[in-house]
Amino acid sequence: MHSIFQEYQIGETLIVADEKALDQGGMMLCNGDEVSVIGIEVFEKNPRIEVRLPYGENEYFYEQELQGFIK
Repeated sequence: MHSIFQEYQIGETLIVADEKALDQGGMMLCNGDEVSVIGIEVFEKNPRIEVRLPYGENEYFYEQELQGFIK
């Protein structure tokens, strides 16, 4: 089992700490923004979390991108 399943819980809030680490196709997240974890899954052998962004959309972040968040 991937460590991502032990580190993150559905419903918890993460805070953006490094917006550059999260820059996916012009996504507008800034340091200090809060996102809610709404799902955790393995996609093509890569663990990822699904979060709800402050402006209502959902986005996926892979394990290597999660360094851009703090709890």
